[in-house]
Amino acid sequence: MSEAPEGRALERKAGALGIEPTWRDVHGGVHRVPDAALEALIGVMTRGADAETPPPPLLAEPGKPVAVSGEAGSEYVLETEDGLELEGRTRTWRDRTVLDRRLESGLHRLRLDGTTRHLLVAPKKCLGPADLGIERCFGVAAQLYSLREAEPSAIGDFAMLRRAAPVLAREGVDLVGLNPLHALFAADASACSPYAPSNRRFLNTIYVDPLQAADRLKLPKPAPSPEGGGELIDHAAAWAVRRDALHVLFDGFEQRGSPEDRAAFESFVREGGAPLHDHALFEALHAYMLEKGADRWAFWTWPEGLRRPDTKEARAFAEKNAPAIRFHQFLQWLADGQLGEAQAAARDAGMRIGLYRDLAVGVNPAGGMVWATPGLTLRGVSIGAPPDEFSPLGQNWGLAPFAPNALAAAGFRPLLADLEANARHAGALRIDHVIGLERQFWVPDGMSAAAGAYVRFPFEVVARLASLVSHRRRALIIGEDLGTVPPGFRRRMQSFGMLSCRVLWFEREGARLRRPEQYPPLALASFSTHDLPTVQGLMEGRDIDWRAKLELFPDAAAVARERRRRAKDKTMFENGLAAEGIEAGGEDGMAVGLHRYLARTRSALAVAQLEDLEGTPEQVNLPGTVDTHPNWRRRLGEPLDALLRRPRARAILRAMREERPK
Repeated sequence: MSEAPEGRALERKAGALGIEPTWRDVHGGVHRVPDAALEALIGVMTRGADAETPPPPLLAEPGKPVAVSGEAGSEYVLETEDGLELEGRTRTWRDRTVLDRRLESGLHRLRLDGTTRHLLVAPKKCLGPADLGIERCFGVAAQLYSLREAEPSAIGDFAMLRRAAPVLAREGVDLVGLNPLHALFAADASACSPYAPSNRRFLNTIYVDPLQAADRLKLPKPAPSPEGGGELIDHAAAWAVRRDALHVLFDGFEQRGSPEDRAAFESFVREGGAPLHDHALFEALHAYMLEKGADRWAFWTWPEGLRRPDTKEARAFAEKNAPAIRFHQFLQWLADGQLGEAQAAARDAGMRIGLYRDLAVGVNPAGGMVWATPGLTLRGVSIGAPPDEFSPLGQNWGLAPFAPNALAAAGFRPLLADLEANARHAGALRIDHVIGLERQFWVPDGMSAAAGAYVRFPFEVVARLASLVSHRRRALIIGEDLGTVPPGFRRRMQSFGMLSCRVLWFEREGARLRRPEQYPPLALASFSTHDLPTVQGLMEGRDIDWRAKLELFPDAAAVARERRRRAKDKTMFENGLAAEGIEAGGEDGMAVGLHRYLARTRSALAVAQLEDLEGTPEQVNLPGTVDTHPNWRRRLGEPLDALLRRPRARAILRAMREERPK
């Protein structure tokens, strides 16, 4: 950043838009954003729209006075979230001007003194574990697609999850963590990263089980399909088989579906409204375009009249292809129902939380959400992360961010809708990269991730939205707060009742593991995550082997340094377990001991990954890779019930039960 007057002017202009001209790394070092990056971000945020960000919503608590500006006696009109229109006058209360009524929770619209403001009425804090009768409990984390049963299947699904719930509940499990279940791309299921969705508001229908759906709808079952069960999942092949079976089921439903089921489906379509219709329209259009050529994958390569849903060309396509649109609405109905049955099975089996869902930080810029809501997201910039020890060059995740001014103008309703959709059929919701609710690291197109900058968002407003959803859905809110964390952020996050994420591998003081009693109660503790090595992989250095093989290290010296660090980490684990009197002998002793240590922490929730119960050295996702590592494709080595009979799995679960008895 130049210290010349023009440089300072650029910095002021950036600051007015919420762009921070400097950022601080994990070691406290200050980095200045290059002028070229600031200019690019300013251009993106001011292009083709009113760059001025509207004021954030007014905030109030349910059943308490709603403070407003202006003099008492002013007339107002309140449009409630559910469509009611209420009139009244402001009055004085304790030297403040307030509305003459107290309100229930919701995101409303207030017209007062010639202006319109959004009004968010929500509890100050999310529901906490104590509100659910939980002091300390444990669960497992699963990649849904990886589940398998005795009968070969191309991919794990909602029906398997429903059947797995009582099996896991018998082991004392209170929650089952899942990868994001967002809609990806039905026209190209090979785009299988759950963290790069087409639309966060809808479900990935590859997880619909046609046989369960046929039973539920009392329709003839589709013919058995030759689904495979190899080590790696072919998402495209799995979807091709299921799509054909679901088409047969859909045709049967349209012809012979019961009046009750047809009425339930029509009700679902009405409630889904324009967002559901536009999502289904995008799916149908995307398939149509890909039939014309792979170069039509991104919607900005389509004819001009089909690049958004509100054109006459898009409406004509929708009318001509109504059955295809109805098919995708039908799939969403089935997916919602089967996910709901899985959560009901978990709760009926005695789990106090049940399903623990995950909200990705953003969406694919070529996906249905961006297509359906032009202007709500930004082109020319991607969400990412600054350089750190794990990614010294920074990260560009290729995800489209919300436009702050457009999101504020919409009263943050699109974000509320995403939160509500993902807390549905769940007892807990993880918000990936929760730091992004306060600030997001944006990387201009064509620049390195190291040249990015942070852009601010109104954290209190977003946290209160999360609290609103938490109370409506009776769900815990868990923030993934790993990586570069702003000073005081965890304290602010927990002041709103959000749980933190604590990874045992990272929880250290110098060369020592942080003691179990030092973990915060309002947290979820785990050994690792989907982006990190499993216990076995860490001990063997399998992640280092992969990164070296794929030349993700700058040189051989960096590989050697990483192996030396890993040896020190293993010593740290051994010493930490010994300090707690935890034995770590035998083939599985370290894995069992680390999970006992994890379960001994003060954190309300503790989670073991199914991959660690199994003992695989391979991790779910290797950051920095796309096709060179089989990310999001590994299947568990055996059916869940067989896996849970393994001595390793039995010992880990027994240790967690002993440390966290119900």
